[in-house]
Amino acid sequence: MDVSESPVDQLERLVTPYYVLHQALWERMITIARADGWRAVAAQHYYVMKAAAPLLEFAAGQARAKGPGYNLFVHWCLRHAEEEREHHLWFLEDLAAIGCDRQQIVSAVPEDEILDLLGAQFALAATAEPAAVLGFFFAMEAHPSDSTAIVALSDRLGIPREGLRTILFHSEEDLEHAAVIRDMVERYGHGSAFPAMCRSAARSLTGWTRYYYRYAGAYSAATTGK
Repeated sequence: MDVSESPVDQLERLVTPYYVLHQALWERMITIARADGWRAVAAQHYYVMKAAAPLLEFAAGQARAKGPGYNLFVHWCLRHAEEEREHHLWFLEDLAAIGCDRQQIVSAVPEDEILDLLGAQFALAATAEPAAVLGFFFAMEAHPSDSTAIVALSDRLGIPREGLRTILFHSEEDLEHAAVIRDMVERYGHGSAFPAMCRSAARSLTGWTRYYYRYAGAYSAATTGK
């Protein structure tokens, strides 16, 4: 790492290859599975949304023990947790609108790749650095999807627009969140906290790409018999 770079610039440079792979595997999966792939990924996003507030509250609790230098981080965690708390419930309505079985999703557990990426966030906050979770939120919220592109892809796949409410809300809200998250990375991304943030961001993105790769392979095998 170039120490002359800011923590935000370093983190951005580190995660860029992961974003490239993430996008490539997403496009491959959508090409193979189309609307089924969209619905499968959306169902897994439900679990990530549901975990966001508990993760932030857990990180805040861990950070309090580190002293007043973490007061701003604790405040951000708790405020962001309140903002995110109900979003998985909105999204559950959206999932029903696109043809997913709500009860099945609620009663199931995340796929292994998603379970692993979420577990990594709690483990990093508990064993390494509470501010590590900024890497997760940097990966998930600091590069929001373009709303026009979301609608265009959903139309092409035949996904009802009624099921896009929460996704489109985040594509706009995360523009504001991104600036705050970058400020927090700049403030707390020093010393031993920075490698933990990098691991957090990387595990977030690789968890999704692993899921896309496995789902696409399984879907292709099931539909072609190969």
